[in-house]
Amino acid sequence: MRQKLKTSKTVLSWVNVYNRYIAFFLRSFGSCAKVPGIQHLDQISECMKTIQSLVFHEQNGNALAALKESFEVFQSTDILNMWAYWPLPAGGLGMTNYLITIGALRKSFSEVEYTNFTDLPKKDNIGWEDQEKAKETARKDLNIIIEALDNPSSELYRSRNIYLPQTFEAYCSLRETENWYWSKRLCELLEVIQPADPVKLDSNTKSQLDNLGLSANDETHAKRVINYYNNQLGNAFGGLEFLDMALIPKSLVQSLNKAKVRWDA
Repeated sequence: MRQKLKTSKTVLSWVNVYNRYIAFFLRSFGSCAKVPGIQHLDQISECMKTIQSLVFHEQNGNALAALKESFEVFQSTDILNMWAYWPLPAGGLGMTNYLITIGALRKSFSEVEYTNFTDLPKKDNIGWEDQEKAKETARKDLNIIIEALDNPSSELYRSRNIYLPQTFEAYCSLRETENWYWSKRLCELLEVIQPADPVKLDSNTKSQLDNLGLSANDETHAKRVINYYNNQLGNAFGGLEFLDMALIPKSLVQSLNKAKVRWDA
C-alpha cells in the first residue's frame, strides 16, 4: 500500500488506491455482529490505527497529511479536511475516513439491547417438565408399560420415543435445534450490525444536499461527513453548492469508481 501510494502520479489516483486498500482491510476484518460485540469493533479500530501508523509513520498515521505532502499543489494551499472526504460526485476528493464508519457502528452498538442465554435454561426446565407430564399421562391413558416400549417385538417399539421418559440432559442436548427459542436467540446474536443512520440535518442544509442530486449511498455518506466535520464546507462557502455540478465529468467519476488496483504489482 505504501509503495503504491508513493508511485501514484495524480491526487485522484492516490485517493483511489487509498480507498481500495481501506475497503479491503475493513472487509477482511469481517462484519460486526452481536456475538463478538463491541470488542470486535475495538479490535478493528486498533488494527486500522496500526496500519495507518505503519503506512504513514512520517505523518503519525495521518493519511490526509500524507496526501498533502505527496502533491505540491497542496503544500502551498490550505484545504478543508471535510473537502478531502466529501463525495467525489459532489466536488470533493471522495477520500474514505474509516473513523466515520466505525463511529456509526459504535452508535448502533450503543443502542443494541444486551442479549445472552441465561433466561433460556429456565424455559428448558419448564418445557421438559411439561413434556414428561404429557408422556406420563399418555402412558396411563393407553395402559403402556415401559418394558413394552423397550421390547423390539412390541407394536409400540417404533414409536417408543413418543412415550419413553427422557432425562433433562438428553432434552437439553437437542435444544439448539428442537426448541425454537434457542434458534431464534442464536439468529439474533449472529445478526450483523448496520451503521446507525446519520444525524438529521437542519432543513437548509438538507435542501442544499438534495440539490446536489447524489445517489443514496453518496448522500448518506455526505450526511455523515457533514456531521463529523461540523459542516466545514457549508460554513466556509456559505453552502454546500460551492461548485457547479455541470463541471464535474460524470464519466471520470464512474471510471474512478470502477478502476481496479493491481495488488501484486
